[in-house]
Amino acid sequence: MESNVAERNDRNTWTDERLNDLAQRVDTGFKELRADMRAQGAEINQRLAAQDEKMDRMFESLHGDMTSMQRDMISMHRTMVIGMATILASTVGAVVGSNVFLG
Repeated sequence: MESNVAERNDRNTWTDERLNDLAQRVDTGFKELRADMRAQGAEINQRLAAQDEKMDRMFESLHGDMTSMQRDMISMHRTMVIGMATILASTVGAVVGSNVFLG
């Protein structure tokens, strides 16, 4: 029974060599983690740059569509103003003409 206790104590005893090995493994693990994070960060940056370009193209297209729609609305407004002026002139002409014949 004493040998089992001695074995357990040996396993539980952290020698300088074992602590150095653990420190080395931890350092290596952190270095690998940092390298993985850098690689993932670069990949994320590439994806975001691609999305930025895609969004820029979409907004440029949308801006062109809105400009075209604005031109169409201005043209429609101009047509409506000319139409209303024509109706007004016709109405005034009819009223004046009818007064001339009545008067």
